[in-house]
Amino acid sequence: IYASHALEHYSYDEGFEVLRECRRVLKPGGGLRLSLPDAWVLINRYSNSHFNQTTGNSNTPALEELDELCAPVGSARTPATKLHAVLCDRGSVAYDYATMSDQLKRAGFHVAQSKFRAREKAAPVWGQFQVECLDCLADVSLFVNALPDKL
Repeated sequence: IYASHALEHYSYDEGFEVLRECRRVLKPGGGLRLSLPDAWVLINRYSNSHFNQTTGNSNTPALEELDELCAPVGSARTPATKLHAVLCDRGSVAYDYATMSDQLKRAGFHVAQSKFRAREKAAPVWGQFQVECLDCLADVSLFVNALPDKL
């Protein structure tokens, strides 16, 4: 099962139920790959935006680089309103690795943080074509592979 930038549009409780349902319907040998906005990365970009504004430095990745992501981000006038637009206007909740890992473990998975377009040996065989075509927004996304715990 592959889900890209979808789970954050549910509440934490609804997202947990989605993950439990994914676990229930997985075929033997199947797995789950998720990509979603990484709150940790976005908060660091918020910090970089503030740093860049106060020092005149423009060498660190900042939220302004996400202006084309969607209208609310592009029209936000300050780093704080851009952060809100990315984390709140585009979704219901925010995830970092610890939060996503906790949700997946409670839903019956064991978890491995992944990388953009990566195929890990521990995960089901993701076709290279699938991974390269489906993974998106590498700079601000959290990629997680999960396999079901043994019943």
